[in-house]
Amino acid sequence: MIEYNLNMRDSLFNFNSKDPVERIFFNKYNAPVEFYCDYRSEVLSGFRINRESDKMPYLLEVKYVTNIVEAQGKARNKYPTPMLSDMNEQQRSDWFKIYFEERNKHLIIEGHTITVSEQFAENIYKKMVALIGNFKARGVPPIVVHGYTVTFRNVVEDEIWSLKIQIPNGNALKMSDLCRQITEDAINKKLDEASYIKLLDEFNF
Repeated sequence: MIEYNLNMRDSLFNFNSKDPVERIFFNKYNAPVEFYCDYRSEVLSGFRINRESDKMPYLLEVKYVTNIVEAQGKARNKYPTPMLSDMNEQQRSDWFKIYFEERNKHLIIEGHTITVSEQFAENIYKKMVALIGNFKARGVPPIVVHGYTVTFRNVVEDEIWSLKIQIPNGNALKMSDLCRQITEDAINKKLDEASYIKLLDEFNF
């Protein structure tokens, strides 16, 4: 998806491609690099990379939910799971909407910011832009009940580029695996930029 980065009606950043949790994670602005992973609605995490000016260092900001089970339990207590087979498509859509809205009210989100090198920041930016720009959907997507969904997002000049994929494969899987590893390492404050850069250099998108 390619959109304007700014919403001209109110001169704010365009968050249309972000789901509700992403908007909580990555609000106020769109960063040059953003990655978000929803793993079976059980692990919600991601990171973004940005810097305030050309003279400032790049910062990697990681975010993650720490109480997903408790939040889901509170939502189910208020909105018990119905017999979905007895509901029509609109009724199912309405139930999921209010369930996730309630769940999101109870999420506890933690995170921190880590300084990263210019080489790493610019390398991952270029590779992610290439991945999105060259992505081609082929065949018929599988119907997956349980799985994980990833979103890659970049600001490219005046545009916001985003690519959301459920159960990625090929080049998208390579980038997804790397970004999920970066997320996990950032949460544990153990980034290994040299290994990331080595892998990025091997990607041929």
